Amino acid sequence: MKPTASNVGKRSLTHDQKTRNLIWSQESSAISQTAGALMESASSKKDVFTSATHLDHVKPMFKLIWSPLLATFSVGLQDSDDPAITSLCIEGMRCAIRIANIFGLSMEREAFIQALARFTLLTDNSNVSEMKSKNLEAIKTLISVANTDGNYLETSWLDVMKCISQLEFAQMLDNSQGPPHDHLQGSSDPDSAYRSSLSEANSQSVLVAVDRIFNGSKNLNGDAIVHFVAALCQVSCDEISNAAAGPRMFSLVKLVEISYYNMERIRLEWSRIWAVLGNHFNVVGSNQSQDISFFAVDSLKQLSMKFLEKGELQNFHFQKDFLRPFEYIMKNNKSAQIRDMVVRCLSQMVQSQVKDYFSC
Repeated sequence: MKPTASNVGKRSLTHDQKTRNLIWSQESSAISQTAGALMESASSKKDVFTSATHLDHVKPMFKLIWSPLLATFSVGLQDSDDPAITSLCIEGMRCAIRIANIFGLSMEREAFIQALARFTLLTDNSNVSEMKSKNLEAIKTLISVANTDGNYLETSWLDVMKCISQLEFAQMLDNSQGPPHDHLQGSSDPDSAYRSSLSEANSQSVLVAVDRIFNGSKNLNGDAIVHFVAALCQVSCDEISNAAAGPRMFSLVKLVEISYYNMERIRLEWSRIWAVLGNHFNVVGSNQSQDISFFAVDSLKQLSMKFLEKGELQNFHFQKDFLRPFEYIMKNNKSAQIRDMVVRCLSQMVQSQVKDYFSC
């Protein structure tokens, strides 16, 4: 049979493929032999290694290896329950976050913090009933990073705040006697698996470390505190609008707390904070829930009275900005009770200032 052009072409392609496979096999063998020789050579005591002694050497080296490091630590945490491996992987993540923070590597920092947050099992779609000691260590490490590296976290504060919010929710369910355990995502047997797996996460040492994050917010620099407040406001919105588990005010309460902690900041920094915080009070003060809007208005009154005591500085109009949410709530909240409360709050503030004025 006379070969056709098609058959000739097929034989040619097959021959070329076999040739390529043979060349690839030879090249792979050569690479393996070279790599083996290099590793054997590296193990020789006679070899001289050059140590990187300058800080500037770290950044380009880290930018080359951060992705393989992240993959290695993640696989190690995912596949192994060995305490030694867990400790090394989590410590590796912590050190990588520290390096990324020092050199201002935002993408790398976010990647490692998001990975660490996922291993806490306190994120969305996580099954907390599967929580093990390695996940508890991830929780402790994430909290530790927030306490030590808060000035560098920027938008990564959101991952931290989400985990803290879920940790508080877990504590609430752990302490409750009723049936709200159904709200726990991914937990099929909350009364047994959930309570036992999170008992250590709700230990006194962990809760104290979480409180230290909020208490220490007064030590954050001007940029960091704005990122901190913005993340807490976003998580507060998520808590309040959570239809599955019902509205919560944990983060809203914390926003009021940190407002007191940071009251002594210079007006320039407070103006930046209030630009975020005031808008959030506009939203929660106009919420349809009476409990939420009542708490928001009452908190606004307490903060405003505290700030009015400080007096106004020349060329500043911050007191007016502080009172503006009352105007917004009055216009947008249709509840007669809340609107009446706004009027009474403003009346109390005016009376307190009049009393101070005549006592001078």
